[in-house]
Amino acid sequence: MKRLAGFFIISLILTLCGCKTASVENNGTFGVSPTSTYIIGPDTLCVAQIDSVVKSDRLPVLEKWAKSVFKDYETNTSYVYRTLYDKTTNTIYTVKNLDTKTFVLSKRKITIR
Repeated sequence: MKRLAGFFIISLILTLCGCKTASVENNGTFGVSPTSTYIIGPDTLCVAQIDSVVKSDRLPVLEKWAKSVFKDYETNTSYVYRTLYDKTTNTIYTVKNLDTKTFVLSKRKITIR
């Protein structure tokens, strides 16, 4: 019985000595840790205006942005959100499709530590 108790005590000591804590760093949205944000918008735009924003801000075409689809089961409508993080200007663009001709654009300008 003493041998069994001794074995468990030694196993416990070795287990506790062998473990080390792992630190996990939270990188925030898109791997960035913002210290402050500035929200620009939202703006309701048509297709031509969205194309103009994409061209003037030198962004990729809207179809290449990250896409998320959410469905409202009460009204049976789907909402499509597209998100892009522009590393050069530290801006997060979010576009919500209201219908085929109307979009809501919001920009978040972030400050990085």
